[in-house]
Amino acid sequence: MDPAKQKRVLKLLAGRRTDREQAIELLIALEDDELWRRALTHLRTSEIVGIQQVAREDVPLLAAAPAHLPEVRALRSAPRSMYFNTVVSPDDACFTHLEHLSLTAAWGNDDPKAVPTLALLAHCPVHSLDLIGVDLEEGRALVAWPLRVLKLRGGRWSSLPVLRHLEELEVGLHDGVSHLGEGLPALRRLSVDGGLTELSALAGSRQLEEVRLEGVGGLTDLGPLAEAAAAGAPLRTLQLLGATALRSLEALSAVSSLERVEVEADVGDLSPLLRSTGLTWLGVRQAPRLRDLRPVATFAGLSCLDLRGCSTVTDLTPLLQLADLRVIALADTGVPPGEVPAVLRPYCTWAAEPGFTELVGRPRHPDDPRGGP
Repeated sequence: MDPAKQKRVLKLLAGRRTDREQAIELLIALEDDELWRRALTHLRTSEIVGIQQVAREDVPLLAAAPAHLPEVRALRSAPRSMYFNTVVSPDDACFTHLEHLSLTAAWGNDDPKAVPTLALLAHCPVHSLDLIGVDLEEGRALVAWPLRVLKLRGGRWSSLPVLRHLEELEVGLHDGVSHLGEGLPALRRLSVDGGLTELSALAGSRQLEEVRLEGVGGLTDLGPLAEAAAAGAPLRTLQLLGATALRSLEALSAVSSLERVEVEADVGDLSPLLRSTGLTWLGVRQAPRLRDLRPVATFAGLSCLDLRGCSTVTDLTPLLQLADLRVIALADTGVPPGEVPAVLRPYCTWAAEPGFTELVGRPRHPDDPRGGP
């Protein structure tokens, strides 16, 4: 190998992007293993090996490198995580051990080529995927991976296929998402912000522990949660915010594992929650039809009761036996301060935005005759 050519290639690799492109062309043309080894050594000094993130501009060089060299194999298998801010290209297929993948769409780019081709990385053991502003019209590309965590923020997509290993799903900034897809049997945690109208994909989720939904004005049926519970799902947390069309919690009568429930819907009956005797946090907001709090007396360990916006609630006497209760939020209810039982008064707040964490953590009022810590 001509030493002058070696020196030129290594100098180009240390230069600007255009210089690096010239170096790649020379490396491919010269077909010299020793030069490749020296080039890869240079890349290691640029912190390419042994780090969790790989700079995108170094990918073409790795794709062009001879696969039989141990240094190349090590370099391709080293990255476990990668962040793409443009698209997935054929060059990226050289990576073999990617486990965490994050893709951000090129905002404002209407070129169809800007849609990431996820299939190019189908051979990788990806179990965590974060798509930001990415249009995913065909979710089947996700089936190739043993996905456990999936985050979809922005972009457009229709539905998901059956993802048998998925444990955590987060969907945000989606205006048109009405359903989740065909089935999520291993799901444990679900968080959706906006648009969801039905929950059928959760009916077979036997591991489901947490469901947090916001902006679900079209949601009317909680039946799939009952089906999941009947199949053994240990559902502990349920948050339904902006569920303006929901009128009944009847489906939850089949659930006995709930510990925290927050519902922003005009429901008039809390008796479907009676089986969840371990409830410690209950929020029922913007429910003018709710009057009767007697079912709440069942929850002996309840520490927080949020009734903001329940304008027809007037009688708090069913709460007198709840010795663990530390905060009762009463903004926009029918309960004036002067009509609160004396033993409950220290725990009541009419603030529009109470500091729940601080209030729940405070000790029992010293004048509370019910005893205990």
